[in-house]
Amino acid sequence: MWIAVSQRDGPGLSKPGVRTLLYAFDGGGGEAIRHAQSVLQSADQTSLRAILAELVRDPDPVVQLGAAEALIRAGMPDATITVLPLLQHKDMEVRAYVSGILRYGDERSIDALCRRVLTDPGPIVRCTAVTTLEEMGTVESLPALRYVSINDTGSDYEQRSIALAARVAIKAIEQRYPSSQS
Repeated sequence: MWIAVSQRDGPGLSKPGVRTLLYAFDGGGGEAIRHAQSVLQSADQTSLRAILAELVRDPDPVVQLGAAEALIRAGMPDATITVLPLLQHKDMEVRAYVSGILRYGDERSIDALCRRVLTDPGPIVRCTAVTTLEEMGTVESLPALRYVSINDTGSDYEQRSIALAARVAIKAIEQRYPSSQS
């Protein structure tokens, strides 16, 4: 079920098979996760990348997020661009999760994360995006973080102030780049 076998091309991954593997990561036990990792690591990476890019658009959020994380963490080319549309998802939890995994992405996510920090209606999304921008440590994110540090009155599910998180992020970035202090 996890690997499709084609008479012409030999063994290869199937979209349903990869979907099943992504579910193993979400709720499977240790053995299921180890098997899923083994199959994905031994797969043809070009085929896997194409299937994962398709699954980012799957209707099931578990599959979407599993595919997005697999693409980003594997550092696959254009993973960030493929995953960025999920920041527009209707589900706040999906947007928050994607905001978090983009810390493993590349600089092409900075503008989108800054927009999330400034405009997302979900405080969990804004706080996660602030933390991701802090970890990415880019000077380009400072204007958005400075605005939020003064104007955001929200807090995340742990009651952590988003404005305070932004101030911590600003301090960390300014310590890395002293010339960026205002």
